[in-house]
Formats: sequence, structure tokens, C-alpha cells
Amino acid sequence: MLQIKKKIFATKFNVLEQDFIKIIRIIDDAGSSRFAQRKTIKFHESDYILTCEELLNDDFSIKQYHYNFTGKDYNGNTQLVFGFHNQSKTRDKRYQTDSDPYHIHLSKLIEFTTMDRLDNFEHEELPQIIELIGILLQFEKHLLKREATKPLPTKKQHRQGKRQG
Repeated sequence: MLQIKKKIFATKFNVLEQDFIKIIRIIDDAGSSRFAQRKTIKFHESDYILTCEELLNDDFSIKQYHYNFTGKDYNGNTQLVFGFHNQSKTRDKRYQTDSDPYHIHLSKLIEFTTMDRLDNFEHEELPQIIELIGILLQFEKHLLKREATKPLPTKKQHRQGKRQG
């Protein structure tokens, strides 16, 4: 079931920054031109970043975009967490999702092949993606806070856990 690609216009990053002031710390230009917007979005209280590339048509509608949400792994290397793309895979049907051209790439730590893509029917525009990222950042913040307050097991509990496992 191929989806009809709707017309999405170039993101107004100054408006996006104001609309999501509680989530976005700063938006840096990363080499934009008339028909290509490239920005890096940094978030409050987070090391995650979102790199944005929008390739534009003459009417400033988006021809193709790549929004890549990245973070550091345990070794300090930058890793893709999610990649939100609208890029049609018409040449090789194995790469298509039901929501083509919209799809989500998973982290290489999860993804088994480049054909592993998720459908993306709902998060097609950058404000929707920023809102989802804000929810994920809040979830992680509260999860880490909960883990930090969890008491460490006693030696007795640790030994019992070893025997059971």
C-alpha cells in the first residue's frame, strides 16, 4: 500500500525553535543553501542531537528529508537512535515500507539489515518528530532518575539472584 506523498513545505526553524522552547536548546546552521536546509538541533539537558537535512523544490516544498536523531553509546561513539526519512525506494521494492516514502531507520545496534525499516504514517513533519523526541527525552530522564534512586542489592540478595539464574 503505497502512500501518496503529501506536499510539506520547508521548515521554518525560527518558528520551530519558539514553538518547542521547552525542548530545543539551540538550532545551529550546518551549511544551508537556497534549496537545501541543513540544521543541527540540540536539546535541553541532553547529549542527543537531531541533524536535519531538507532538500527543496522550486516552490520550497520538501523534495526529500533526513532527520537523524543521534546519541552517544557506552564507548562515547555517536550512534543513530532513529532516522526519520522521506525518501522513496522505488528501485528496489525490498526496501519499501507500506508508508513509502516515509519510513524510520532504527539504530544499527537494533537493525539487522538495511532493509529493516519501520512504517511511518504519523510522524512525517518535523514538529511531530520534535514532539515525539520530547516525550522520549522525558521518559529517559524519569527512567534514569528511577534507576538512580533504586537501592543496590545486598550481598545476600545478590547471591540469591545468582542461584536462581
